[in-house]
Amino acid sequence: MILRAKNRLMQLRQENHERHKALAGFNGKLHNATDDVVTIYLYDLIDQDSYWGFTAVQMLTLLAQADGRRVKLRINSPGGDVFEARAMATAIAQYQGGVDVMIDSLAASAATFVAAAGQSRTMAEGGMWMIHKAWTIAVGNEDDLADTVSMLQKADATILSDYRRITGQEDQQLVDWMAAETWFTGAEAKDAGFVDELWVPGQSANAAADGWSLGAYQNAPQPKAGIVVPELEPEKPSPVAAGIPGHLRAKAHLLTKQIA
Repeated sequence: MILRAKNRLMQLRQENHERHKALAGFNGKLHNATDDVVTIYLYDLIDQDSYWGFTAVQMLTLLAQADGRRVKLRINSPGGDVFEARAMATAIAQYQGGVDVMIDSLAASAATFVAAAGQSRTMAEGGMWMIHKAWTIAVGNEDDLADTVSMLQKADATILSDYRRITGQEDQQLVDWMAAETWFTGAEAKDAGFVDELWVPGQSANAAADGWSLGAYQNAPQPKAGIVVPELEPEKPSPVAAGIPGHLRAKAHLLTKQIA
């Protein structure tokens, strides 16, 4: 007998694939480049395959092109693959020029610990921040599933460490929020310590759901239709990217609903 479970990451991929294709070229380049500052947009699902979303290799490439300049990382993402997000977070934390994060609309699941890697975090007042426990899909006997449970527990522990570092909250409070799949408004995220400052653009409280299909999550707000690409300033040519490692990590396919 095989027990089947719903693959929510694949659901997230499939339901948002058209949006990903529309934004793929926009996400994969530097914007508003000056001699001192460049902007990177993470307006996508986080995935190890560029067919479905924004990859860690793309993030590494853009950071290499930034060439030591200060980076503004602007996020509107429903999350994605936990290991891919971890590779992004590591690259951001180690980037010598420094990264300031702006959550324009949505930082959900794995996108939250990418945001946590920045040196500062500002969030639009009408945005949303969502955290939850990691999940996967597994097949096998009880020993196989016990190993999977252990892996999920370790993934949750690493994510909990990120949240503890930036918020100063007690572990039990963070665990409770993760277990409940908690959605925070901008003000709530600031009060909880996930972000440092709020930006007040005058948008509606539902702006965080714009464009994304969030049916893979339990408590998500209802999305609104449409793809919104920000207006951009004229940009200057960027330095040629330095070489990046061709192998980020051993491929471990932990499919996770925890994108944070």
